[in-house]
Amino acid sequence: MKEIRRRLRHALASRLFALSLAAFSGIITSCDSGPGKGEQLGTAGQAVEEGHFVCEEGVGGVPSVVWLNTFQGIQTLSRLDLRITNPYAFPITVTLTLTSLGLDQRLVKRAQGSTQVAGGGSSVRNIDLTQLPIQGVSYSSMGIVELAVDRGSDTIHMASAPFHYHFNAAYSAISVYSLDTMNSQLGGGQLTSDAFDLRGRVWNGASYVDITTMRQEEGLPLPWAGPQRHTEPPGPQPEPDPWPTVSDLEVCFQWQAKYIDSGNYGQDYGNNGQYNYWHQAIAAYAWVNITRVISYPCDAGSPGDPCLTSVWKGYLDSHGCVPLGDVPTGTYFAWPISYFEVERPGAAPCPTDPTGPPCPYRATVVYYDANDVEKGAMGLRVPFSVNVSDIIVLIPGALEMTNPGAALSQLLANTDVAVSTTNGPIQPPQVNVMSTRRCLTAGCALPADDARTNGRHVYTGPWVRLDNGKPGGLQWKNVLAHEYGHVQNHYGSGAFAIAYGDDTPSQPLCKCDHVVSTGKSHCLQSREEIGSAQLEGLAQFFAAKTWNDPTQPNCSLAYYKEFCVAEPCTNQSNIQKPPFAADCYATPKWRNTHCFNATRGTERDWMTFYWRINNNAPFTTQLNDLWQIYKQACGGSCDDDPGVAWPTLRNAAQTYFANQPNHFQHFNTWGGLAGVNESP
Repeated sequence: MKEIRRRLRHALASRLFALSLAAFSGIITSCDSGPGKGEQLGTAGQAVEEGHFVCEEGVGGVPSVVWLNTFQGIQTLSRLDLRITNPYAFPITVTLTLTSLGLDQRLVKRAQGSTQVAGGGSSVRNIDLTQLPIQGVSYSSMGIVELAVDRGSDTIHMASAPFHYHFNAAYSAISVYSLDTMNSQLGGGQLTSDAFDLRGRVWNGASYVDITTMRQEEGLPLPWAGPQRHTEPPGPQPEPDPWPTVSDLEVCFQWQAKYIDSGNYGQDYGNNGQYNYWHQAIAAYAWVNITRVISYPCDAGSPGDPCLTSVWKGYLDSHGCVPLGDVPTGTYFAWPISYFEVERPGAAPCPTDPTGPPCPYRATVVYYDANDVEKGAMGLRVPFSVNVSDIIVLIPGALEMTNPGAALSQLLANTDVAVSTTNGPIQPPQVNVMSTRRCLTAGCALPADDARTNGRHVYTGPWVRLDNGKPGGLQWKNVLAHEYGHVQNHYGSGAFAIAYGDDTPSQPLCKCDHVVSTGKSHCLQSREEIGSAQLEGLAQFFAAKTWNDPTQPNCSLAYYKEFCVAEPCTNQSNIQKPPFAADCYATPKWRNTHCFNATRGTERDWMTFYWRINNNAPFTTQLNDLWQIYKQACGGSCDDDPGVAWPTLRNAAQTYFANQPNHFQHFNTWGGLAGVNESP
């Protein structure tokens, strides 16, 4: 029955998007309603040098999209200027859409026409803010410009940096500001002392309609809408008692995210074309506090507000759901916070309690403001209604939280992460994701805006890179999952030392000279020292594992750098431009075919090897089997190790699988089929 309901829930989610209804009508909150100190991680600022920097992931040549305005304080504006820069030698056609999120969880769009940008040139588009499709008065809304970039051979979907705004009561003035200003000066986006005071208007495709009128026409209340009263006449009064009840209610949450690489790139999860180029991901294992309104008026400024009563709080399940049973009808407020936790049977105890129970896998998304100041875990307040429905889908949306959160939930929903092995338990990762943070410490020898990992800490970089205006790591789901993979590696077996560029092949097909980004130090096809090839191959494998169904006989990585398919690599017709679908199931044996050296490797070959031994096979090597094999090959830990030669890795696998010869045979066979052993 639950599975049928979940299928219905996903069908409902698709229907809601077809109606242009989505998330973020709540406010940004602090994290004081989250789990207790014993249940959460410390701040990301603690022990930032506990590991070594193991990666930098610049992205390839896509157009830069930059606001020429500075969002400082609260400004009264009617227009914004958006500069689009074309990195290609040929012209591109860019179709712009002005999009708003707010007022009853709505996502509403309004076409802004097209513009052509000459090869190597720039174009500045003037964005008329009076055309914003949601014009909230009592609540802030989020605005963003979506761009469909026609490159001739394909179309990619990009977005400007988001901004926040509200209108005055006469709709004659627009206040525009940043997320930081909304949090610090405007109560997180609620501009009224009564959470139920919803004022504004919405574009219906032909004209603006008052939100009250629109609600009446739509026959609210509906589960996705709120806050809205459930008693008449309006005015200060308690809700009715006894309440009507809804039986066997299950509340499910989905992150709303916006990624460049979530289009039709062959991945099973995050193919968001069906959602109008917004991605909906299950909020697996995220922390949520659920409260119910018990009296009016209700400010609902925190879960402890006297007008609210607590219903449930804790971590959601693998589907992003919680069963609430029989509950009263009415308006509820959910408070999702960027803490994540999942228990894996047989995991090692936490280091702080070595004789205690299995340590849960924990993660936190920590937000950094425009001044690179840590603000703590992010929280949202999201209203929803319980009436006649027993299935509710909530889609909170603040991209600095939901983009990294969606990737974390998708990774954690995979059961092959942090479980016990035949050789003993593994310490589950404890991950700190530093959202929007640049790497400015002395240990950052690489470009500050690149996404990277240091021990358990992931630097996402800003939404838009400050050095070149291109999309930062926050906008790429495969970059985020790639960096999360480095953390898994750090905890699982220890991460190899970086040796990018130590190998100097002469063949252009095994170099990164064609990559148009800060990420030239390594790429999917570059031949590297064996440790670097394995290090990056593991991270690419984790990106593939996060976004692909492991039961299917296929695998795709939505790759974010250029790839040269044939010489000469100086000929742009031989270059695949990012993002594009890179096959991680087929076995091209890139090193063997183009630049054989028995003691070197490419991340593409190793990515394929890890995928084929781990998925869709009768004798799989599970992740923690792999970690134990590597630890044995490295003599205890691979941290800072230069890498493991294939004969050593093979022998470690043979010892580990001594009582499972079929598993070893599968491991060894794919070493040859994927082109990572020492045979040409």
